[in-house]
Amino acid sequence: MTYWFPSIPAGSRLRNTLLRTRSPHSFFSLEPFEPPTVPLIAEYQIRFVQKIPPHPVLPIREELPRKWIPYALPIRPLPFNLRAVPRDLR
Repeated sequence: MTYWFPSIPAGSRLRNTLLRTRSPHSFFSLEPFEPPTVPLIAEYQIRFVQKIPPHPVLPIREELPRKWIPYALPIRPLPFNLRAVPRDLR
């Protein structure tokens, strides 16, 4: 299963950021840099999207490496159970 972060809760127009601000964007900004907010300390695959809606995923020439994110924040609601994520994928 693939789930994209950041996610904006249903019925909301804003999401919380790691920097304790609110953002209307469904992506992490590179300029100014916004650290990713994820619900589980784990490796994540980074994808780049265009800032102009509908935010299509930019083409990649080779498979992107996974990046270890060493911090997590509660994100609710999620469409899956975090405890169901196998330990070898964390």
